[in-house]
Amino acid sequence: MLARGLTRARRDAWMAQSDPGSPDSHFVQVVVHAAAYLGEVMVRAHGARWEIRRPLWESVIHRRRGGTVSPFHWLLKSLADDAIDDVPLAARWRIHVAMHDLDLEGLAVIAPAKKLPGLKRPTYDLLVKYLHQHLPELRDVGEGFPSPAEFTARSFETLSFERLHGGRVVALHGLIPAEGERPPVVEVSWMTARGFDHADTIPCDPGVAYFARAVSDELIEVTVAWQGKPHTHRLSIRGHA
Repeated sequence: MLARGLTRARRDAWMAQSDPGSPDSHFVQVVVHAAAYLGEVMVRAHGARWEIRRPLWESVIHRRRGGTVSPFHWLLKSLADDAIDDVPLAARWRIHVAMHDLDLEGLAVIAPAKKLPGLKRPTYDLLVKYLHQHLPELRDVGEGFPSPAEFTARSFETLSFERLHGGRVVALHGLIPAEGERPPVVEVSWMTARGFDHADTIPCDPGVAYFARAVSDELIEVTVAWQGKPHTHRLSIRGHA
């Protein structure tokens, strides 16, 4: 609910009421109180703990399963011009809090113990047929997966599938061509028995192939060319490793 409430119009209204030079401005108070709320939910509902630092905005939350998050940085990034329209706070929460605490070993197996073949020039209909044939335990692509028109519009040349967590997680990845000012991106969609969970996107240079592979039962590596240099990303369903 908080993430959906962080709209561009509401942010702009808060800033219009604020003096940029005052630490007591309305905008600063909103961020402080919202960050404190986020942190307390992590502490009370997810077994995390605060580490209060000076200055206050450097404070972090230590998660029960390890690693830290900064609720203040989360809020500020979510309110930035290039993020405000995409509800990024909800995505961060899902990946770094909800997914972080999820017992993946308790999920149903959806992929058999074999290498999954790829798909060439997949349409939505071809993908559905593929899933019925190779992942019959995956009953539905789930809420949030691209619609038939959205999926086909991605214009994947190929779509590859990586089996992870003993077949309980499958990562779909493919290259989406550039459109307008947006560069090409490698999209990685994470699927479980509940269907689509979320997607990661990695920008890359046009005209250069990417390389992806599973490097463990939990991680995949995606190597792309970006601004003329190779970049390797290690990804899991719980975010960047």
